[in-house]
Order: sequence, then C-alpha cells, then structure tokens
Amino acid sequence: MSETKARGRSRFTIYHGLAVSLALHCALALPFVLQELSPAPDEPEILVVELQGVIADTQSEQKTLQETKGAAQQEAAEAGRPAQAVAAPAEPPPPEDQPKDDPAREEVLAAPPVPTTIPPPPDAAPPQPSQGAGANTSAGAEERSAAQRIRMERDAERDRLKAYVKRLTKRVQAHLAYPDEERQAGLQGAATVSFTILPGGAIRPETLKIISTSGQPKLDASALKTIRLSGPFDPPPREMTVALAVAFGRRR
Repeated sequence: MSETKARGRSRFTIYHGLAVSLALHCALALPFVLQELSPAPDEPEILVVELQGVIADTQSEQKTLQETKGAAQQEAAEAGRPAQAVAAPAEPPPPEDQPKDDPAREEVLAAPPVPTTIPPPPDAAPPQPSQGAGANTSAGAEERSAAQRIRMERDAERDRLKAYVKRLTKRVQAHLAYPDEERQAGLQGAATVSFTILPGGAIRPETLKIISTSGQPKLDASALKTIRLSGPFDPPPREMTVALAVAFGRRR
C-alpha cells in the first residue's frame, strides 16, 4: 500500500513540473508578441525625387569622352610604332667551282682577261625624314587636349547640376501637397511628373504632365499641384526637361 501511494505522488509531481515549465516559457514570450502587435509610431511623409533627364545627359557626355580617349590612344600607338625597314637586294650566289680536269676551264683561265668598264653606281639619295610620325604625335596631343577639355567641362556641368538638383528637391519638398483627406484615407503611391524648366526658372505650362500614374487619381492631381506650387524655380544651368517621382506615403 505504501509503495502505491509513493508511486502516485511521484507521477503527480512530474506532471505539475511540466505545467510550471510551460507556463514560464509562455510568460517569457508574451512581451515579444505584444511588441510585434503594437502599432508603429507615425512617421513623416517622404518625397522621392528622380531626375531622369539629367542622368541621360551625363551618360551621353561620358560616352563622348570615352570615344575621344580611344581615338587619342590609337593615334599615340600609331605614332610610337617603328617604321618597317626596306629589305636590301639579295646578293647573287657565288659561281660554282668547275672541276679541275675540265679542259674548257683551263682554256678560259689561260686566256688573258678582257678589261670591262663598269659604270659607277649612282649616288644614293639621302633618306628623307618621315613626316608621318610628327603628324601622328601632333594629332595625338590635340586629341588628349580635347579629351581633357571635355572632362573639365563635364565635371563643371556635373557640379552645377548637383547644386541645382539639391535646391530643386528642397523647394519641391517644401511645397508637397498631401491633402488631409487623402492622408487620413491612407492613400499611398508614386506619380512621376515630367516638365520643362525654362532658362529663367519658369515651368513651361504645356509640358507639365503625368508620365507614370500612381493608380490614384487624387494622388496624381496632388503631384501636379505640388509642382505648380513649387515654381518658379531658380534659373537652371540650361533649359532642361526633368522627371520627378513624387511618392506619397510613410517611411518604412
């Protein structure tokens, strides 16, 4: 009887121990579950700006520079290539020795030689200096100078565009039109707007258009309104057509 009671008490203690361990694990995992379910704090809206036209112009200038450098390197290689030497005329082969026992040979040797007059060879003209190497060297120097000038102009243009884009982005962000109705409704999306900036900084009205819709007509209208409110801009380095991707939403 006593052994039966002891065995029952032992089984009861093991089961309760497992239940207590499971409860402790659940209690430790509960804060992490609540943290994942809690809503994230509101963050300010963002505006994405993408200048597609400026990128295309920069790539075109880089291609021109590469082509100019390639031509300069080819000219320099041709200038440094040594000239091919003219092959000298081959000497006539020596006469073959006649056998000693040939009587015809003995008769020829016994006869006195007839003197013959050999005209002196004409004076060889002095070699003229090659003009091709000098011309190639001059052309290579001009190509390198042109490539350096293009590189300097490209760097200066890039610096001007970077500074202008920075000012343009700040101005558009300051005039972001995100109506409260659309914000409260949770509408999100990105609309790409294309327009031309005149040399004076004004927007050419007929060029302002949506080239990639956000899928929400109200957000497309807000993107166009944002650009209108941002103009006129500072005078650009040159008349330019830009594409701005105006994104309405919250930072993730």
